[in-house]
Amino acid sequence: MNKLQIPANWLDNPIRTLVYGAGGTGSQVIDQLASLDACMKQLGHPGFKVTIYDPDRVSRSNIGRQRFTHADVGNYKSLVLCHRINAFYGFDWDYRTEKGPMRVAGVDLVISCTDLAIFRAAFAKDNANSQHDTLWLDFGNGNAEAQCLIGHLSRKVANRVPHIVDLYPELAHMQRVDEEQPSCSADEALRRQPWPINREIAMKGIGMLWTLLREGALDYHGVQMRMNPLSLNTMPIDPATWEFYGYTGKKTRRAA
Repeated sequence: MNKLQIPANWLDNPIRTLVYGAGGTGSQVIDQLASLDACMKQLGHPGFKVTIYDPDRVSRSNIGRQRFTHADVGNYKSLVLCHRINAFYGFDWDYRTEKGPMRVAGVDLVISCTDLAIFRAAFAKDNANSQHDTLWLDFGNGNAEAQCLIGHLSRKVANRVPHIVDLYPELAHMQRVDEEQPSCSADEALRRQPWPINREIAMKGIGMLWTLLREGALDYHGVQMRMNPLSLNTMPIDPATWEFYGYTGKKTRRAA
């Protein structure tokens, strides 16, 4: 069976992680990642070295669906979440109030929770020739469906597992997908999108990291979820399945 193996440097070193987006899905992902970090440190692992990027400030419409309160309104989302997690767990996570670098180096894991399809396409292109075996875990959702997918960011990785843009190249031609469209009220946001969807997909994605860390490998690298009717499908690490999406890897897969 094909599997995604844990990178060797994840075993004994802090996992250098960038998180892009701290909104509807991002704030839930960050919350679950902090819990995973605490658990791994309890088990003797050095955990994660995290930097959160988000240029947005908390608005009243964010309260309830995102991990913010009335006291947070007006403050940067990345700052609020970072300070809260550091105070709660005693971590030393970092934050930035900008969108984040398009090219990454010296990073083990990138987690993207952004509504911009065009960002994903540009990010994939800018890092295609990276010399690192960085993993990219992407989250996205619409009104009643969500997905998360993890793969290798660089095209120059042996035994490469494709990422979100490899399997959904149409993202390069989309202006926006509905993960976090602006809302003038919490009521409008909740009517458009079921309350549990962000938290549920966050748990599924961070759950993949838990399995990778505890078992050393994954035999699936994505989860697709629908809320009504409720359904859950996993993406196997299988070239035949990838071909169904139009990805063969012939142009991109070569040994480092």
